[in-house]
Amino acid sequence: MPLTVVCNLRLHADCEGPTPISYTAYLQHTYAKSQKKKALSLSRNLLFEIIFLSQIITEFDILGISIAILILILKLKLIVLIILNYRIMNFFEKAFHQQRTSNTRKRDLNQLEGVFDLKNSYLPYYFSATKAFEGNDKNSALAYMNETINRSDIDDWKHFALKAIILKDLEKYSDAIDNYKIAIDFNGEDNFLYAFYHEIGYCYLMLKNNLKAIEFITYAIDLKISINTLIPDNKVEGVILEYGLSNINLDMPLKRMYINRASSYLNINKLQNSFEDCKNALKYDQKYSNAYLCLSQIYGKAGDEEKCITFLRVAAHLGNVNAVSLLNELDL
Repeated sequence: MPLTVVCNLRLHADCEGPTPISYTAYLQHTYAKSQKKKALSLSRNLLFEIIFLSQIITEFDILGISIAILILILKLKLIVLIILNYRIMNFFEKAFHQQRTSNTRKRDLNQLEGVFDLKNSYLPYYFSATKAFEGNDKNSALAYMNETINRSDIDDWKHFALKAIILKDLEKYSDAIDNYKIAIDFNGEDNFLYAFYHEIGYCYLMLKNNLKAIEFITYAIDLKISINTLIPDNKVEGVILEYGLSNINLDMPLKRMYINRASSYLNINKLQNSFEDCKNALKYDQKYSNAYLCLSQIYGKAGDEEKCITFLRVAAHLGNVNAVSLLNELDL
């Protein structure tokens, strides 16, 4: 039956072709480390100002009242953003059930001279790794990155990030997860690395651990939405990280994250959840072929052959290679 063929197709974001790992890396450090304490202090002061304003409001003219109210609104927004940023920064502990590493190795200015001692430095291996990565020689890139990490005198999150990307490309998903975790740990700012949470979820999806995939992709979606709240225009989209000789794209669209989570839900037969994620993806791109392919699979599992084939044809019309191949296989 056609439904069986459609439903058995593995769906993931890369079915439209390989794309680079991505994450938002241009977001500035937002407020101080003591966000929670600062927010409580500002809230207390704001309450006193509201009480004061209510007592003397009759003594102001209209312009004065308007300015005072505007200042209060801005302060209230600041409190919300501080609390929001506090929540963002603590995703690591929630996701990995452990404290962040606090004693990472860093380099002082008086230690820079040793970096350029190429005989003992990690730099030659670092540049060789990035060159091999650019040349699509993933095994050599991995070997050079291992030597880079072994020789490095600092705990550089970018080393583990690139190693994780290489491991993912080599389909060594468990090892990739471990290195994404280290990169997130050493970086210290989850709002920079929301896509790493997605990539961990994607690796779990490939390992057929759908519950963990849903968990981590949900973290990524929540972080991305939180960042969009902090920066409504989301001007950080499309930023690239200059990493050695490689440019790693930092943009991870929400539509892709929703579809990967939809796929995970589909695999455990939570069809309504999968359907909702498809709808969410289409809010960002009504011509996103993976969303229609996923809808085809949902209706296939639900036993609605007509809608299954209809959405499969839509996906194929939009250029989805897997959908085209399935239609040819089904002789439709």
